Amino acid sequence: MLMLFAPLVQEQVQALGQLDTAQLTQRWNEALAIVDAWTAGIDLSGAGMQNSAYLAEQAMDLVQLHNASALFSGLLSSIGNVFVTGFSVLFMAFFLMREPTLFRDLMLTLTPESKREAMARILERSGHMLTRYFGGLVIQVLIVTLVIGLGLTFLGIPHGWLLGLLAGLCNLIPYLGPLLGAGVGAIVMISSGVDWHDFAWAMGAYLAAQAVDNVFTQPVIFAKRVFAHPLEIFVVISVAGSLAGPAGMVLAIPTYTLFRIVATEFFQEFPWIQALTQSMSAREQADG
Repeated sequence: MLMLFAPLVQEQVQALGQLDTAQLTQRWNEALAIVDAWTAGIDLSGAGMQNSAYLAEQAMDLVQLHNASALFSGLLSSIGNVFVTGFSVLFMAFFLMREPTLFRDLMLTLTPESKREAMARILERSGHMLTRYFGGLVIQVLIVTLVIGLGLTFLGIPHGWLLGLLAGLCNLIPYLGPLLGAGVGAIVMISSGVDWHDFAWAMGAYLAAQAVDNVFTQPVIFAKRVFAHPLEIFVVISVAGSLAGPAGMVLAIPTYTLFRIVATEFFQEFPWIQALTQSMSAREQADG
């Protein structure tokens, strides 16, 4: 992955180093003129200000300079946490892959003798269902990459497929991921000298990919991968996002899947549990 993205990063660093400030100012003024032309006849400020000036003022209020140091320190802290967490995950994953039955044996040891058979089934089914879920994530990345990559390549945008892949990977992060992918793409296109007409259509490709992901990939693909109704997936993701934000949305589907598996083994006598899990059990039997 580093070898794949290294040429793009190097090219953008060189482009930023050779950036013509006069040309950048000209492009910025052209963008402001386009905003004023598109919003002609509308007074956004209510005080007679130009719409472009009003929007620029509102943007500066959102990003206040006195918060820049806190933002920078928070970013450095987050990067450090990512490296520490990544190392911990790789360290544990190495030994779990080296001894694949280690976690299973530990869970069975901690389980009372009367429940060990049920726990063994839970572990087996959980592994199967989570594998299907992560396969759905791969499909999600491929769909976003395909939509954006095709759109940018058709427009002649440099590194179209690479930007599509980056957007697909970023899209795994709820809320901020799509904005991050589109933001990086915008920086690359502006520094590469893409005209505003093609830039607008390119942003349309990002919006189209997000629409496909929200309407089709998440509710339909993930529903089929974990044997759930699309409405279930939509409700679960929405509730998890409201309760726990982006982290909740990331963990929503695997947590809900694990809950249904555990409920099938230990709480099957409750009618609402039967209604919640019968479709999964039937599809598992048909699939297996």
